[in-house]
Amino acid sequence: LWDDGPQPGGYYIHAPLGRRFLMVTIQATNTGGAFQITTLAMTDTEVIGNMAQTAGGGQTQVASVLRSRFERNTALTSNVGGLAVYTSGGITDTVFSDNTAKVGGSSTGGGGLHAYNTSVLRSRFENNFTLGYGGGAELLGSTASVRATDFISNTGLYGGGLAVRLTSATIHGGVFADNTATGSGGGLFVTGGFDVTGAQFVGNHAQDEGGGLYRSFGANDGWLINTLFARNTISSTQPYGAAVHLYHFYATNTTHIVNATLADLSPNAKPAIYMQGGLGFITNTIVTHHAIGIRASSTPMMGTHNLFYATPSITQGLNSLVNTFYADPGFVDPLSDDYHITPQSPAYNAGTPVAQVTRDFENHPRPIAGAYDLGFDEYKPPAPDVIAGAPVCVEAIGSVLSYTVSLANGGNLAATNVVLTHTLSPAATFQSFTSNRSASCQPTFPFTGTTATCALNDPLPPGENWLINFNVAPPSLRGAQPERTLSEQHEMKQESKAATKQSPSWPDEIASLGSARNDHAITGTLTASIAELDDDEANNAIEFPVA
Repeated sequence: LWDDGPQPGGYYIHAPLGRRFLMVTIQATNTGGAFQITTLAMTDTEVIGNMAQTAGGGQTQVASVLRSRFERNTALTSNVGGLAVYTSGGITDTVFSDNTAKVGGSSTGGGGLHAYNTSVLRSRFENNFTLGYGGGAELLGSTASVRATDFISNTGLYGGGLAVRLTSATIHGGVFADNTATGSGGGLFVTGGFDVTGAQFVGNHAQDEGGGLYRSFGANDGWLINTLFARNTISSTQPYGAAVHLYHFYATNTTHIVNATLADLSPNAKPAIYMQGGLGFITNTIVTHHAIGIRASSTPMMGTHNLFYATPSITQGLNSLVNTFYADPGFVDPLSDDYHITPQSPAYNAGTPVAQVTRDFENHPRPIAGAYDLGFDEYKPPAPDVIAGAPVCVEAIGSVLSYTVSLANGGNLAATNVVLTHTLSPAATFQSFTSNRSASCQPTFPFTGTTATCALNDPLPPGENWLINFNVAPPSLRGAQPERTLSEQHEMKQESKAATKQSPSWPDEIASLGSARNDHAITGTLTASIAELDDDEANNAIEFPVA
């Protein structure tokens, strides 16, 4: 699929839903294995196993790609294996995997994607390869954004996962894991200004510098905020940065590292951070298990409120740090790459306010408990978790149904503003209620209707229950035997905080109980719906038949 040449306004080619570009090979000097077009609008499309001299998957000037897949495409004589976008683009919910650029150098790249002025959202780059920049992707131009996008097991010369070579870049969220750079920047290679917030760099490797991230050149400021660097390594014999390597080409180049966590499981022989030239500021950051915490070769790294552990030399070279702590941060489970902290950690409430940082990597607010925590995680106590269980029992006594609903707080904090909304279908008479805790119900009992709203007058402590018993007279009850008791234990099937329980009508269920005869006096089906809401803002609903 291709253009025959420039036309006024260019061509608009739309890849319909479900279209596949499969196993197309274009040889000679041609570009774009599956397509070479001016404007691309692609949705739910697969571009698989195509081959060309350049841009094995395809190339375009302007691209809008949604929920598509570029897989196993090959470029024979260039660095662009998957898709090339030469003017601007938007890539959303798209996968680039196993694309390959077989020949190339250091002038360009993009094993999966090579794009100018492009935004990438909720996408994935995995097992792509190039001999140039950006094993997963190379982004160029004046500006770009990458949000909630993962780069896994890609290989490139500079930027094993991602290479960003432009004026300004925004990278929010996402995981950079197990990427390899045969040069620098195992996870990310970046020039120009950048804002990397809430990203996780885990297990990346670079031959030279910056196992996690390498910054080179660029005149604008760089920010690393709420970012994790764990188990990143380099092969160089030089004392370069294993997690972060900052090469500030200009004296005014500045990088800010705020609320980051840089860790390893065992002593890493290289510095966690290396800075050459320019200015650096480090605040509220945790550094563990590196031979050197910060090495600054020509200008000082300045900082405050940082914690170091299992790091024999906190600084080397020119550095100016104040309010420094040395203690085990007490991560939850570093063997599983869980670098959250606990309230017992010396990093808890040990930080200082930073105007640019109001959230942590999970979007929890900072601070939560009065002061900033150190590292990429702000400890958030488990929220109250009040779940309404199915009725303990349902009894027919005379013409009244009596059943008890139990609400349990499974969280670690007291639940406030606990409200139970009880809806019956069809309408019935709410005769009375009893509660093991101080509570009130509206409307005032007795009344006939469909909905009663009951609220606890005091907080529900963690680990405790609220038991509330309802006596209801359904309109369908007639002449029940006073001494007859019918009971059933309902099990609640839960998923997360929402649960539903649906059963056959009671007459069928009772008939299946060996000790009960199907001659009870209840007719029809009355369904009760219980919804609970408290300060964790989760509406936990159950539904069950009561008659």
